[in-house]
Amino acid sequence: DVAAKHFRAAIALEDDLVYMEPPDWLSPNRESLGGVLLRSGDAKAAENVFRQHLAKEPRNGRGLFGLWKSLEAQGGERKHDADFVRREFEKAWKNADTKLTVEDL
Repeated sequence: DVAAKHFRAAIALEDDLVYMEPPDWLSPNRESLGGVLLRSGDAKAAENVFRQHLAKEPRNGRGLFGLWKSLEAQGGERKHDADFVRREFEKAWKNADTKLTVEDL
């Protein structure tokens, strides 16, 4: 709960930064918040955070991975959605030399 609170505060600060290339802030706080929520068992909240992350950075591999894992954790009717996002993640991550885990987020 404490980590999620601090990541939410960091996201508010990050959203106020002026666009720069490369970005002034290199750590994607939505990704970290989504990871914390997912590891704490709140897969639905993690899904919402990863969707926000992907709205800002479409086709981001780590964001797709988090969304996939949050949908997968919800099980049931979300399996179809999780399978679709997994395929999108695999396309985005096809040239990566790193295998992601939820703990990496």
